[in-house]
Amino acid sequence: MRLNKKCPSINAPLILYVREAKCIQKYMPNGDDMMIRRITLVLAIFLVVSIIVYHFFQLLTMQIITVLLLLTVICFFMQLFLERKKNNP
Repeated sequence: MRLNKKCPSINAPLILYVREAKCIQKYMPNGDDMMIRRITLVLAIFLVVSIIVYHFFQLLTMQIITVLLLLTVICFFMQLFLERKKNNP
């Protein structure tokens, strides 16, 4: 970044823009975060649907629901770990 030393008032918007861009970039999810969020969302939807199917139609076993629950919880904690790791380098 090249700053104009003769006229510092010109630099102010540029510096604010760079700071804002870095701040936004810090909290924007990257590809890994988005992928783990999608996986967690899909697993949660499958879990809800499987509980409904199990409750009303008894087509699934409780072991399938337990495995889906464990996978959802693991993905959720992985998502929390990635966010914490990104915010506290």
